[in-house]
Amino acid sequence: MTLTLWSDWLREHPDTTVLDVETGVYPGESYAPESGNDSAYFAYRHQKTTLFPVPDRSETLGTKDKVFGLVFGDEARAYPFSMFDGAAVVNDELGGRNVLILETGDGSGVRAYARENHVFTLSETSTATGPGLILTDEQGANWQAEEDALVSLEGSARSLERLPSRDAYRFGWYAFYPQTGVYSP
Repeated sequence: MTLTLWSDWLREHPDTTVLDVETGVYPGESYAPESGNDSAYFAYRHQKTTLFPVPDRSETLGTKDKVFGLVFGDEARAYPFSMFDGAAVVNDELGGRNVLILETGDGSGVRAYARENHVFTLSETSTATGPGLILTDEQGANWQAEEDALVSLEGSARSLERLPSRDAYRFGWYAFYPQTGVYSP
């Protein structure tokens, strides 16, 4: 799943077909941007309670804390969204895979990429080379975080794949992965 701005999506995919928002259930004008206080779930996202009972809870985070989740093999890990305020870059290992997790800096959310044996640090926010972040690996090589991959800017045409992930409330993630770990730096 990719959360992105419509203008960015349309620039990358100009031939996109859009389903009609006139579903017959809600009038089209009732669909407001998620950030607006008139959006369908604004109130729910900003209250601490859930709409239904949640019997199995984890005490490691708040029930409705947002998490970024990864699963590889039998290992699952939740990364609290709150840790990404301020452009955190996380080099981690999960299920025998080296992973990189970062906030994109463009408002499109948190993403995970394969990192092989690299260790990345945040270098700068990219403007000259397009949207995304510039990261530096342990050898001083620069990489750019793009939609589908982490791409080397050193002319080698190397890229590291984007990994499947999920955004969820803590209670939802915990319901599916009660054995999950919670990342802590």
